[in-house]
Amino acid sequence: MTDQGPDHGRPRRRSISDGPRTYGSVSREHVPLRSPDGPLRARLEPRHSARRSADNRGPLARFVDRFGWRAYALPVLAVATILGLGNIAASGAPEPAHHQTAGAPSDTGQTTGQPGASSGASPSQAPSSAPSATPSPTDALPTSVPSGSVAALPSSSVSYPEHGNDTFHVVAGTSQPVGHGPLRTYAVETEGGMSGVDAQAFAASVVQTLSDPRSWSRSGIRLQRVDSGHIDFRVSLTSVLTIRKKCGYSLPVETSCFNSGEGRAFINAARWARGAVSYGKDVADYRHYVVNHEVGHALGHGHVKCPKAGAAAPIMMEQTLGVTTPGVGACLPNPWPYVHGKLATGPPTAGY
Repeated sequence: MTDQGPDHGRPRRRSISDGPRTYGSVSREHVPLRSPDGPLRARLEPRHSARRSADNRGPLARFVDRFGWRAYALPVLAVATILGLGNIAASGAPEPAHHQTAGAPSDTGQTTGQPGASSGASPSQAPSSAPSATPSPTDALPTSVPSGSVAALPSSSVSYPEHGNDTFHVVAGTSQPVGHGPLRTYAVETEGGMSGVDAQAFAASVVQTLSDPRSWSRSGIRLQRVDSGHIDFRVSLTSVLTIRKKCGYSLPVETSCFNSGEGRAFINAARWARGAVSYGKDVADYRHYVVNHEVGHALGHGHVKCPKAGAAAPIMMEQTLGVTTPGVGACLPNPWPYVHGKLATGPPTAGY
């Protein structure tokens, strides 16, 4: 009988020198439970966290590394969105109103049509089939003008024609161009059917006014009277009742006006005969004023106020209605656009 020793029957412990244990055909290696630094311990963080903590790149680089091509697409999409929203907002906003006057305002603020020329018009013109549009003054108008008002027609024994037949006839005659610059031609007319009118005297007065160096020829244009061919505007002596049809009568005062639809500066025969309170008995100077004022409208100038008390009234001030601007004071009557070589002007106003 073989001596089996004291350990007989106990399973023998394996040592490292025995090599890997084999279970069937699969071998399992021995895993050491200690390291040179001591027993093995579980890590509180994954192994790759140490690698991350050592990443010294900036946040932008890490962002690009994480999202790839999307990192470039996001800013482009954001900018496109902002621009799109801006375009939508701009297209939805209402455009500023452009208040385009149909033409230069008259003594009473009436305007119709566009300022322009009457090209090749015949010397005699039939009444317009469509009356001028009634103006819509922007300022509140008085319903009546008391007797003795500065805007009322001066009392005088001088008569004037109230009626005409609404046809206009060119007064024959021409003049040499005056001034320097682009040429603007004008014709002088009188309304048919008026009695007691000296057409040649009226034409001579208009030419004298517009040929004066203090008139509009100083503004960089040439002015020339013609009686045929191309005509830029017409200066027309007109009866009282025709004036009311052409210029309106919302302000019950005798006034003149420039009607851009017809290209005419309508000169009121009553004012031509009697002038204005603001000019006293100086009818000649008032005639210079009314021609220069209405031709100023024909050239594109609008109404202005008195700039300061005691100054020369601007030619585009409505001096027919007075020379005082509330809150400013009274200007001095002045029949010329240019005073001492300079254009006399003031703050713009809607006027009547």
